[in-house]
This record gives sequence, structure tokens and C-alpha cells, in this order.
Amino acid sequence: MRTYHKRTWSRIKIRQCKYLNNRIEGNHRFAKWRMRNVPGFKNFEPASRTLTGIEIVRMIKKEQVASPMATYFKMFCSLGV
Repeated sequence: MRTYHKRTWSRIKIRQCKYLNNRIEGNHRFAKWRMRNVPGFKNFEPASRTLTGIEIVRMIKKEQVASPMATYFKMFCSLGV
């Protein structure tokens, strides 16, 4: 956590409320399931990009993107930038 704090100059909030932690963990459950068979990453950047891609695909599946007229490919490209 110290390394992350030095890189981003932001603090990490540790939640004491179990309800909020369960909501966050439940939201990331799909990403954890997808990353189960991945051997690991050596750098932070590839890991961040991979997780971002997984979360974007999940958002598109849950229809959380606000442009109904765009194709899935256009939505993916617009969110990945």
C-alpha cells in the first residue's frame, strides 16, 4: 500500500463496515474468477490493463454503458481509452 500511495499520491480507505466490503467484493467476484487461471504479472501496467478490460466487458454485459445506439466494439473502444 505504501508503494501505491507513493505512485498515486492518494490514500486508500479501509472500510470497517462489512456491508460495504461485501458489496465491493461481490462486484469484483467475476474479475477474480476470470483471473484465477492467470499465472501472474511481473509489472503493474499489464495487470492494470487486463483488469480494466475485464471490468469493461462486465460493464457492457450488465448494460451499464449509456449509449444504446453504439455497437459493442465501439463501446469497448470508448471505455478503454
